[in-house]
Amino acid sequence: MAKLLVKSWLEENDCEVIDWDDERENWRTQRKPHDLSVNEHQIEVRSSFSKHTRIRQLLAEEHIIHPCNVNVKEITVQVFWKNKRCDEAWLCGWAEREHLEDDSLVGVRRVGGRLVDFYMMPFNHPNAMTMNQLLNYLES
Repeated sequence: MAKLLVKSWLEENDCEVIDWDDERENWRTQRKPHDLSVNEHQIEVRSSFSKHTRIRQLLAEEHIIHPCNVNVKEITVQVFWKNKRCDEAWLCGWAEREHLEDDSLVGVRRVGGRLVDFYMMPFNHPNAMTMNQLLNYLES
């Protein structure tokens, strides 16, 4: 659902978006070059549930997150769901692979019953970008 939210937002901002699920022929594979593609830029969409009720608090305390054991695409966009019903979300920001894959950003989060290493870039990090900056980047 987060991918569809980002796709809609990009299309509303006049981007021509290719959704991997619309073009792939093999539904048995987990390998994919991207979630979305715009002007040959590969985009991965990550989502999490927010424990925050205000966007300012979320941006001050949360991160762009990506599992270290999963191939990082050119662009990672972070979405936070406001509640467990997934009826509202915040498109929070994005980062380029070269900035996200930084050993100093590795942290541990609990997923289910196990601990997993994630790249965790705070939204106030100099390389964490706003969604409007994504539109400019995709034009290049």
